[in-house]
Amino acid sequence: MKILDTLLKEKNSSTISNVENMLKKIGDDGIYVHKLTDVRKYLLLFPQISELIFRACHRLIQQFQNEAQIVVDFYKDPEIKDEYIIIFVKSDCWDNAKIDVLEEISREFIEALTDVQGWFIIMPYYKPKK
Repeated sequence: MKILDTLLKEKNSSTISNVENMLKKIGDDGIYVHKLTDVRKYLLLFPQISELIFRACHRLIQQFQNEAQIVVDFYKDPEIKDEYIIIFVKSDCWDNAKIDVLEEISREFIEALTDVQGWFIIMPYYKPKK
């Protein structure tokens, strides 16, 4: 929690507000944010990707609507310094057409990510029916 406190002190109020608003908006849209503290911390370190993540989430909602659950998560490699946001698209049915759409959406954002600091990826996730 100390790192988050330090980040909050160092960032200006508009950056903090933008990150918090983005997290609230995607939550209001039914997107679950796993490891919220880690996601928030990462977005405060790299605030330029907040808008891209917001747009990617909305693009995924438009495309998959009731077919999938969208989850924003944080990944940290345990062996090397590699951290980023993962947007999981959880569904109980993945076929080639859905994978192609997911890859197309990912490509829409890859070029924009080359111009900013921070990174996120969009991944399919098989979630069996209960």
